Amino acid sequence: MSSVKRLLKNAKTALADSDWEYAIELSEEVLQEDDKNYFAYVFLGKANEGIRQNVKSKENYLKAIALDNSNVIAWKGLFVLFRNAQNLKEIVNFKEYFKLCAEFAQALAQQELSIIELINDIRVVRRKYPESEELFLESIRPGTEFGELIGSEIMTPREVLRKLLTLKHNSEQQRASKLTSTTRMKISVNDPDYHFKVNSSAWDVYKDSEVDQLFDQLINVTEDDKKRGDLETEWLEYRLKLLKTMPKDMKPSFFPMVREMVYNMITVNHSSLLAWTLYFDWKDYTNVNAMEIDVCLSFIHKFPAEPLAMVIYAWMCSSISAYDSKRLSSDIFKLSTNEVQVEPVGENGGDDEELDPENISSIVEVEDEGIAGLSEANVLEVLQENIVKCQQSILANRIISHYYVTQNEFQLAIPYIRTGTSVVAYTMRDLGAWLKNSKFDFTLLYATTYTYFEAPKNHNIALSLFDKVLLEEPKNAEAKMGKGLIYIEMKKWDEASKFLKDAVAEFPNNLEIVSAYGWSLLYIGETQQAIANFRQALENSPSNDSKAIEFRALNCWRIAKALLHDVQNREDEELITEAYQTLIRALKISDTYAPAYSLLGFIYNNYYTDESRAFKCFFKALSLDSSDIEAAYYISEKYCEKGNWEAASSVCERLVKVEYIKNTLQSINWPFRVLGMSCLERQLYPESIEWFQSSIRVAPSDVESWVGLGQAYLNCGRVEASIKVFEKVLNLDDSHGFAWCFLANALSALGEFERSVQIFEKLVNTENPEECFLASEISTLVDYATELYTRGYLLKAIDISNKTIAKIEYVVCSVSANLQNVWISLSKALRIFVIVESEIDKLPIDSLVNIFNAVSMVSQDPTVTLDNISLDSILVDELADNISIALKFVVLSAKYPIVMESFETASKTVRAALWYNLGCARLLVFLTIHNEKYCNFAIQAFKNAISCQSNSTASWIGLGIATMNASYQVSQHCFIKAIALNARETVSWYCLAMLALTNNDTELARDIFMKAQSISPEDSYSWLGLALISEKEGLVEDSSKLFAHAHVLANGKSKVAQLLYAKDILSRSVGGGDDERDVVVQQELSSAAFGLSQYLKKSQNDVFATQLSILALERLHYFKTAISLAQHLSTLIEERFEKSQNENELFNFALVKTQLARLYLGNADYVNATETATFALSIIEDDENSSDIAKTAIISNNVVLGLSSFFNSDIDKALDHSNILLSMSHESSTVAILIFQILYSMKSEEASNIALQELLDYVDSHGSDYNITLILAAFFILEDRPEELAQLAKELKMASPSLLIKDQHKDIPFLLQEINKRLGNQKRIVPIWQKASFFFPNSPKVWDKLSSEIAFRVSSSGQNRVTASHLSKKLINCGSLAKIQKAMFLCPWDAEAVNALRECF
Repeated sequence: MSSVKRLLKNAKTALADSDWEYAIELSEEVLQEDDKNYFAYVFLGKANEGIRQNVKSKENYLKAIALDNSNVIAWKGLFVLFRNAQNLKEIVNFKEYFKLCAEFAQALAQQELSIIELINDIRVVRRKYPESEELFLESIRPGTEFGELIGSEIMTPREVLRKLLTLKHNSEQQRASKLTSTTRMKISVNDPDYHFKVNSSAWDVYKDSEVDQLFDQLINVTEDDKKRGDLETEWLEYRLKLLKTMPKDMKPSFFPMVREMVYNMITVNHSSLLAWTLYFDWKDYTNVNAMEIDVCLSFIHKFPAEPLAMVIYAWMCSSISAYDSKRLSSDIFKLSTNEVQVEPVGENGGDDEELDPENISSIVEVEDEGIAGLSEANVLEVLQENIVKCQQSILANRIISHYYVTQNEFQLAIPYIRTGTSVVAYTMRDLGAWLKNSKFDFTLLYATTYTYFEAPKNHNIALSLFDKVLLEEPKNAEAKMGKGLIYIEMKKWDEASKFLKDAVAEFPNNLEIVSAYGWSLLYIGETQQAIANFRQALENSPSNDSKAIEFRALNCWRIAKALLHDVQNREDEELITEAYQTLIRALKISDTYAPAYSLLGFIYNNYYTDESRAFKCFFKALSLDSSDIEAAYYISEKYCEKGNWEAASSVCERLVKVEYIKNTLQSINWPFRVLGMSCLERQLYPESIEWFQSSIRVAPSDVESWVGLGQAYLNCGRVEASIKVFEKVLNLDDSHGFAWCFLANALSALGEFERSVQIFEKLVNTENPEECFLASEISTLVDYATELYTRGYLLKAIDISNKTIAKIEYVVCSVSANLQNVWISLSKALRIFVIVESEIDKLPIDSLVNIFNAVSMVSQDPTVTLDNISLDSILVDELADNISIALKFVVLSAKYPIVMESFETASKTVRAALWYNLGCARLLVFLTIHNEKYCNFAIQAFKNAISCQSNSTASWIGLGIATMNASYQVSQHCFIKAIALNARETVSWYCLAMLALTNNDTELARDIFMKAQSISPEDSYSWLGLALISEKEGLVEDSSKLFAHAHVLANGKSKVAQLLYAKDILSRSVGGGDDERDVVVQQELSSAAFGLSQYLKKSQNDVFATQLSILALERLHYFKTAISLAQHLSTLIEERFEKSQNENELFNFALVKTQLARLYLGNADYVNATETATFALSIIEDDENSSDIAKTAIISNNVVLGLSSFFNSDIDKALDHSNILLSMSHESSTVAILIFQILYSMKSEEASNIALQELLDYVDSHGSDYNITLILAAFFILEDRPEELAQLAKELKMASPSLLIKDQHKDIPFLLQEINKRLGNQKRIVPIWQKASFFFPNSPKVWDKLSSEIAFRVSSSGQNRVTASHLSKKLINCGSLAKIQKAMFLCPWDAEAVNALRECF
């Protein structure tokens, strides 16, 4: 032992000298001799620490402690090691560390030594290593020895548990979230068990959790009530989470514990809203009237603004529930008052806002005088407002479902029944709850709802649900009753009586089953037994609640119904009287029982013939119950007889909205038909279509519903559909006159006027035809005539108008003169005569006189008589022309409807339309004959129209047009007002733009036209307006494009577009030097000429249009037509001159004669050409004003005289006129060429030389000219002058690019070709055309000389406008059979094509 001591002493010295290796060596020697030496292990621990062998150091210290646990030397060395370590986790884990701390503390306590240093070490570790906190808290958890030793020195037991709980709870949540996120990625969202599987995936985290125990411990050590309550709420939430994640087999055992916890929380009046909500759901009341009133009062008082509390309170206040609402409100008020008195006042002297009696009274609507709950009117409002916020509450869904079912609002109940059923199912699945009563309740609600909702479709579902309930609970009376009611609804009376008979035997005291059994007996012929059952139910039912009162009234009604069931006729007075008295008794029991009023009305109407009282009874029944079909039918019938469609529709609309009578509505269609007719009367056509379709679905053979549907389609613009409907009606009833009439109207709307007129002819050619048939036929004929006029069939339009006037004559003279539509149609027919001036002579004056003689026009209104137009004034005026007469008849036809007696009683809309019609008639007179007074008359009529109906766009537009010349501001205001009323009406924008344009405000006009264009880009008027603006600004190319586009859009339907397009074409063509061979020019001129010909048919006396037409026809060489127009024009101007004696008119007359002379010349009528030109010259030469126009006219006449003399072989006169032309127009190359052609045609060398000299002199004086160059080339070729040809060829080869471009028909290459032929240079011909093809690769005339195939391709590619004859020749030149056949198709008259085809065979 002495050696051991020596070695220990030496080791201790080595440690003091920091000789760690030697100390280790000595300590190991000690252990060799004494392996249980305490200090050897301590010294080894210290020495290993010195050489950084911390793990070995710890092990040696622990071995020393194991030898002597009470000796603190090794403990202190160990904790010095821990304290000095850079990273404690490398030496020891935290769990072991805190275990060692506990053992060290015990050793210190045994030695009665201080533990402060240890506590400091622990604090350092906790601060340095936060992840050690949870293990530390576990080590000092209340109940542990370590916790008892040092726990109070660091934190209180509650703090320990709170922190430990928080750490563990958060850790669990994080791990659970990761697991659930991973599971979500693996499971489809469409999986019905998606949420269940996701929640279950977290069970691996929670199954070994200590959090539940920690909550229990923490609550037990918490003394503060508020904190304790909050902890209990958290614990409840955690337990719910545990329930959701548990396996299914564990939930039934754990759920009762959670439910018991909830019940205990409610017992102590806990403040947790979650606990209260779960309590009401998990209590699983047998019915919604079984709730404990004290618990409900406490809940309502504690959470007055909570949606579930409001739902419960509203249910208790409703008359449907079994609770006394007055007593309930009184108890709540007392409860709130008592608690306010007991509750101490806060430190600041303020009352607790939650317990303020004013707040409670505001919730329950406590009044000053007496205490009452919610009124019945507010119950539903409160339920609807709050159920949205508590849809996951089982009780709330049960309450509102019961409320709606009891009120027979089955459709409204279904969503809440479905929601409640789903919540019950999820609660049972996720929490393991057993909610038998709630499940049965929703099943019964489902079955009851399907008994009446969309019956009989859902009856089988309802039966299966009742069977399901009876299978689980055979003694369920509600299910038995419900199944019996389904049999009754299905009218299976035998089955109902058999089933209910057994139910009565099983439940003899259930009066509802007894009464239902009696009802089934009534329909199998056992009337007396049925009445006995009803009386039994009536006598034994209580009379103290609203439900019982309703039941007693029902049985009284059933007794009366049974009594009337045996009534055969009015002679059974005893039964009728007894039934009457029974109904009176029913109303005494309940004065709000609607069926009693309805049956009483039936008795008054059928047996007592008292319609007044019957109507009152039915009306009262309907006001109480909008589903009473019999009452609704009676009242609707009375309203329809009086034409009160609005009232009738309101009755039927309420009827069809009742869900539980949908089954009955599937067999009657009159409510839908009445609603359709009402919407038709109010011009609600889309809604009308829906109602008529519903009516037809119920009764497909109802003719009147089909007719109404056709009318609605027609008024909606669905014309094709309406025609099919009316054809269907006629298949059902071929003699339905109105269906034929509507079909004719539909056909006319579709444009099939001929078929429409044929139908009307059949209708009116019967005895006593309906006035509406006659008026509709006349209206259709006028529309037909207008359509024909629009399409250009003017003669046929006039014939139809004549026919229309003849029809009107018959109607006015023989049927009725008070049909306003007939007079409007007459006005329209007369307007066609006015606008088709060429046929004005066909105006049937005699018929018009007969029409207006049939009615005397007597009016005191100065607005009507101020124009002094009457039948007498028309007949007296012998000087008036046909146009004036027609215009006055138009005005007269517009005035007659205004002076009728029916005008004053007509609606404002009708009167406004008639004043507008008169204004338009007067405005037409002004625009036609330009008499200013008619414009003023029109203004007055338009003002009257606006005073009757200020929101009519057409009236404002008419007034604006009438005031355009009178006042810019007024006219502008009118157009702006029209735009404000209907911004989509382009006419308003167009008129406003034209007003700005006439006042030179082009910028404003352009903006307005652009706006109109954006609204309706297919309308030609906006494009015309923009064209006029461009023309006014000098943008010729832009205006031409716009005029052309407007002309295309108008498609011949706009006179203005035809006129302006022709004017634009001719303004560019006349004097533009266009070649007559140009196809584009010919097409444009042809289009303009055709448009003008259509225009002149409508306005044959339009001087400007006639002048344009003559110019176009002259350039197209249609001389005969142009001559007739020019003669007509000269006649018009001559008549104007005779009336006005204006010298300008005489000058215009001479210009027309000048043009006529040219036309005679073109038509080879040289005699008339000479006479006309001489006559025109005599007038023009006498004119003192020698204007440029006059000089041009003199030149034209001299040209005509010269050429006429030449063609008449009077050469001298021709030369004389040529000299005159040279003296007047020596700068014109055209005149020089004309004289050259005259001289050259004389066929003498002298004349040819003179002609040549004249041309050369012109060239010397005025320079080279393209046309003269071509003439000279042709002359030299014909005269065969090689020298001149060679020189001219050089000039033509050096032609400028601009000249080559101008040579569109390639005359220069052609002349060069002919020159080379004359000069014998055949080889140079092909290069000429090759060069031309290089410059003009798309010219077919060039390729004609090089390749017929390429010439065809270029001609047919669409890049060049060519004639059909030109393309035909190109096809023939290709030589193939297919192309020759195509050539014949293009020009079947071409003999060359026929010969080419013959050669192919």
